[in-house]
Amino acid sequence: MKRSFFLMAGCCAGLSLMETPLMAETPTGLPVIIRPDDPRLAYTGFAELQVTPDAAAWHRTVTDTAPGYTEDAPGGVIRFRTAAAAGAALVEYLPKSAMAGRIHYHSTGVLLVDGRRAGTFTRPDDAGGVVRIPLPAAGQAGPHTCAVVLPYADAVRFRGLRLPAGATLLPLPPEPPRPRYVAYGDSITHGFLAADAPGGYAWQLAEQMHWQLVNLGFGSRAATPDDGRRVAALKPDVVTILLGVNDCLGKIPPATFAANYRQVLDAIRRERPAIPVVVITPLDVPGKWAGSEPLEQYRQALRDLARERHDQQLFVVEGVPLIPPDLTLFADGLHPNDHGFQIMAARLAAQLAPMLKRSTP
Repeated sequence: MKRSFFLMAGCCAGLSLMETPLMAETPTGLPVIIRPDDPRLAYTGFAELQVTPDAAAWHRTVTDTAPGYTEDAPGGVIRFRTAAAAGAALVEYLPKSAMAGRIHYHSTGVLLVDGRRAGTFTRPDDAGGVVRIPLPAAGQAGPHTCAVVLPYADAVRFRGLRLPAGATLLPLPPEPPRPRYVAYGDSITHGFLAADAPGGYAWQLAEQMHWQLVNLGFGSRAATPDDGRRVAALKPDVVTILLGVNDCLGKIPPATFAANYRQVLDAIRRERPAIPVVVITPLDVPGKWAGSEPLEQYRQALRDLARERHDQQLFVVEGVPLIPPDLTLFADGLHPNDHGFQIMAARLAAQLAPMLKRSTP
């Protein structure tokens, strides 16, 4: 029977898995097909998830018709455990022709094995197609816990696993529950221009704070009142918000920016009145955009907004000190690179850990 359901958020190191030959399947029997709706597969990091026997697909709930980022999965992970000595996870890239109007892609995904990076995979070409991601090869003693980390800026579907004859999935080891962390923001939260999803600050912050990430960062996003309702619908335990640069570059007046941001906070508070919400003021912009707009006015608007609310669970973190104004830490003078994101996540975690601990009743 077809089973469909929705969920609300909740080896070969250094090689590209697209270039790594898949181990030959056992010739003495048919391969084992694990379909996407198999209950032994664990899906985390998705705002909205639809799983059928044929495919797992997702949507990020925020209205985002122009750039086409709603089908991205910057925090999306599929986890499973197996002792199979070979096999593959199947990820299908949708054709670029099906994503009219979209300009920016970042198509690299990652395979983690027992928590360690085992390789990467990427889009085969503009036409897309199914990529076979090799699992740990023979000679690597199992069982292994594997995690397919999806690209943060491309549209893909998960098509299941193909294991050698006789192989099976094992129960995942139990993990303590983690607070659900919703990271809301623009392209910097989305992850641009990290090498892959684990390179972004939101992923790294979640790992350091032992949170479960749902990433609602969207390239080009400005403060949008209705987004607060969508953030709250995910029932977060903690929220960070990093917005302002696009409002500034788009010449949205600081007062309008503050009014839109206020509505975001109001919507979150209606549904989640007591959770910590962290307002991160805009980062420094040391590259070609530096000085082009009065960004400090937008930072001050956020400080004033936080002060007027008298909200004991609303915290302001200054963005400028999170990354030194060093162009070697930025990929293009606006977006941090992997090293910049690493510094940002570490400094955020260092501030948030004592701050949130003091806020706990």
